[in-house]
Amino acid sequence: MPSTTIFKMVVNQNGSWTLLGRVTSQDANGPLSPVPSEGNLILPTDLTSVLINAYDPTGPNPATPIFSVSPAPASVIQATLQTLGIWTLIVGGGNFEYNFGASIFTLPNHDYLVVVTFTTTGGTVSYGQSQVHTQRVGP
Repeated sequence: MPSTTIFKMVVNQNGSWTLLGRVTSQDANGPLSPVPSEGNLILPTDLTSVLINAYDPTGPNPATPIFSVSPAPASVIQATLQTLGIWTLIVGGGNFEYNFGASIFTLPNHDYLVVVTFTTTGGTVSYGQSQVHTQRVGP
C-alpha cells in the first residue's frame, strides 16, 4: 500500500507557502525511503498524474475545490531524496514540493484542507492530506 507523508501547516493569510512531503509506494522505482516500511520513493517517471485540490470544509460548498491544479509530476516530485535547507523540516528528507500562491487561502484564522492525489503508471492511487490553518497578519 502506498504511503504519503504530508505535514500540517500554519500559513500567513494571503501569503505564499510551500507544501513539502515524502511520497512513497511499494511499487515505486526510487531508492528505499529513510523509513523502510514506507517502501520506495516515488520518481517522477513512476507517476501518470498529480492532482492538488484545496477545500474550504466550512464554506458554502465544502466538497467543491476552491483551488485545483494538475502539475506535471516532474515539477513537484524530486528525482532524489532532498535533505538540506527547507527539507530539514521533514525528518529523513522528502521528495514532494508544491508552492501555493498568495491568493488562495484568504480568510484569517481559518482551516482549509489540501488533498494531493498521486496516480502511478501501474494504476495505484494514493492520497496525501494536509490541514492548513491561516493566521492573520497585522492588526
